[in-house]
Amino acid sequence: MAKNESDGPNAQIGGDLGWNTLETLPTIFVEKVKEMNINDVVIINSSNGTHLLKLEDKKNNQDSNKKFISEYRFQQILLKQTTLTSDNDLKNKIENIKNLVLDGLDFMQAVKNYSEDTFTTNSNELNWVNIESLLPEYKKQFEAYPKESLIGPFKTQLGWHLVFIYDYRERDVTNESNREIAKLELIRAKSELRFKDWLDVLIENSKIKIVEDNLK
Repeated sequence: MAKNESDGPNAQIGGDLGWNTLETLPTIFVEKVKEMNINDVVIINSSNGTHLLKLEDKKNNQDSNKKFISEYRFQQILLKQTTLTSDNDLKNKIENIKNLVLDGLDFMQAVKNYSEDTFTTNSNELNWVNIESLLPEYKKQFEAYPKESLIGPFKTQLGWHLVFIYDYRERDVTNESNREIAKLELIRAKSELRFKDWLDVLIENSKIKIVEDNLK
């Protein structure tokens, strides 16, 4: 339609205005564009004529600079590997426990009944855990099944695990990350300054004597 009907300078390329920020758009477009959703079409009248405007896509550059971390509140059932139990027996046992949970057994009750983990707590007292702080075997399982509430069973060097995820969130740590970057930059600058001061003092206190060898 733009190619056939438009009188604008971009008619031959379908009226495409390319990517713009609110600052680079014509002033008469700004307020309308801020209210538009993708694929919305609006009519704007101006002293130059009538504009038919379609919003093809939008993105937030500020959001692309944000840093998020995945955090979980979860609990596990752990069956430890011992010399008295075979690996196959442990696997069968934890599979049976999983089936009980799937049939309606409360996971907290299953933890109390079966888990050999020394750390247990009520589900409403669980802390948020950063996925980056998990053991590699754990992290791999959490990333492989991001939308599952019951994960496992899977094996680590500790034994066999069955994990129940109570809650999940993506936490914005942009400010924390920026503060850490600024802190490291400040430490680096101070270190460079101290090195320079030390070097200046070293040069100032150095005594250099040039001795000519006149012996032949």
